[in-house]
Amino acid sequence: MVDRWDEPLHLRCQGIVGVADEGLDGSESQGGVQGGQKKGATLAEEFSIGSILALLHMQPFDAHHKQRGNTGLLRELVIPDTIHFRSGDPNLPCWYFCSKADPGTIKRKNACNVTPHNIVDAFTRKRKRSVNKGLSGIVAVLIGDARPNPGITEEDEVGEARVEYLDEVGLRYFLDRRVADYNGLLQQWVDPKGNHNSMMHAVWAQSVCQVTCKTNTRALSDRRVCMYERAVTFEGAESLTNRDPVSAQTQQVIELQCGNFAKHIARMTGGRSRLNTMSSYWKVRSDGRVLFLWCSALSATSSKPAGGAKDQAPPLPSRPFSPVLSVPIEVDTQREGERARPYVCPVSNQVCAEADSRCYITYKMIVAEHDAASRPRERSPGGGGGSPGGAKRPSSAGFRPSSGRNPRQPDPFAGQQPHPPHQQRPSSARAARPAPGGGRGAGGDGQDGGGGRGSIPPLIRQLERVNDEGLYQRLLCDATFLYKRVRVSRDVAERLAAYGDTAKELDQQLLLLGGGREVAQVPNL
Repeated sequence: MVDRWDEPLHLRCQGIVGVADEGLDGSESQGGVQGGQKKGATLAEEFSIGSILALLHMQPFDAHHKQRGNTGLLRELVIPDTIHFRSGDPNLPCWYFCSKADPGTIKRKNACNVTPHNIVDAFTRKRKRSVNKGLSGIVAVLIGDARPNPGITEEDEVGEARVEYLDEVGLRYFLDRRVADYNGLLQQWVDPKGNHNSMMHAVWAQSVCQVTCKTNTRALSDRRVCMYERAVTFEGAESLTNRDPVSAQTQQVIELQCGNFAKHIARMTGGRSRLNTMSSYWKVRSDGRVLFLWCSALSATSSKPAGGAKDQAPPLPSRPFSPVLSVPIEVDTQREGERARPYVCPVSNQVCAEADSRCYITYKMIVAEHDAASRPRERSPGGGGGSPGGAKRPSSAGFRPSSGRNPRQPDPFAGQQPHPPHQQRPSSARAARPAPGGGRGAGGDGQDGGGGRGSIPPLIRQLERVNDEGLYQRLLCDATFLYKRVRVSRDVAERLAAYGDTAKELDQQLLLLGGGREVAQVPNL
């Protein structure tokens, strides 16, 4: 889809070749709270919503067994697949996920495996396997780091964090165009319990934990409204959400998890950093499990170790106030259908802008291009003529006049051997003359013998869900089917232009079809 689709993202984000992976394990940097900060790094220790993931990833090192151990404090912790981006940090992006073999362990993928191809495959795998193909159409969520708000003083600065919901097209566009300078989290979408999106905000301190829940008023399956109106919670307008009570069991689980976070951080830093308060977001999954999403603010105290400044760990980055969540400015819920958005060409699988995706091709052009590609280079003199290369567009000399018979009616001579008469087709179809043998293989058993008509183009299979050869042969006689249009990118349209009709021929076909052509609906990728 993109030029560097299988290239690790840390090479693209940093613009360097070959970043060593030393110190990325928690066992390599148990004294540091950043989960493996490289030696010589000069980056300022600023708070990020993904900073706590590096701390939760760290585990004690068992010197006796020479392997990482487990504190046992995070056995009930579950997080969705989360990728932390931070512009200018040589250790990022990092992909964190839950270990299925070892519950309560947050693992991190190797940097060479954090590629756009693997991200799209992992984030859309569950949706493609489901029967309903995902009711909401959302596959990922972007949570940006808080940006300063000029309207607030420095003493009480809160800022705002932008939340974006992405379908597969939006995810591909982000990985292609925006990933290089993004700061924040890319998180896999989690289907909520029920048909309405819901999220919880927990404010935890040493002796109290307050949990607030907001639920969207729109159903996730309601495609009559835009994606943001169906998904927003704390970042949306008050008219789109309701405040719901939190069950005592969920409250207890969140409070216990926050307390375990504080104990885990204190143990991994040797007591040099202690968590005082934390503001975080949680979600109840469709199976009832409570998932930790991200931490928006925390306050911690750091003490100097007894060994002196040489062994002192960096202070835990803090942010006392939780930022205000917001949606992108360009999102207009009243005109979402008219807003320009990127498009993925179904032929080249390439992300293209709105201006470069206003070209259309017909099914007839797809069939002609497929036949020319599968036709052998050398053809016999009796094989219907044509150039040796087999790429010449069909000539009008091979067309037969139309008859009053229904074009969808099966050919009564299809079962006769060895050479049944040519099937009569309407002149509007303008389909090429079939190969000798009625499109059958060399054995005459109805299988593909390598010719163009015996095989279905892969794009036709994808768009029309046609897998039956007989049905495909009957559809080739239907002018309405042949002149259905598919929206593609400009380069694909230019490549297939040689297989299209001239303007005069196209006007004649439009007259026969009633002055219009049906546009094929590209299925959700």
